[in-house]
Amino acid sequence: MLAGFTGVYIDWIWKRPLAPRGGRYFFHRIQLPLPSFRQGDDKWRDDPIGGVAENGSLGSVGCAVAAVAMVF
Repeated sequence: MLAGFTGVYIDWIWKRPLAPRGGRYFFHRIQLPLPSFRQGDDKWRDDPIGGVAENGSLGSVGCAVAAVAMVF
């Protein structure tokens, strides 16, 4: 059992070039029913990150903020 687990673990972490057909196969497609928030939306793209203009705007550097907003 341990040898099989070790073989699978090594296969998943082994660094090698990916085939041109795309990466690894996923057995099932998972689609989550999430709202779509775009960082470049006219409503908030010019809002500064953290309320500080020097941090950049949501439209320019807010990808993580938009992604987390969709999850929550």
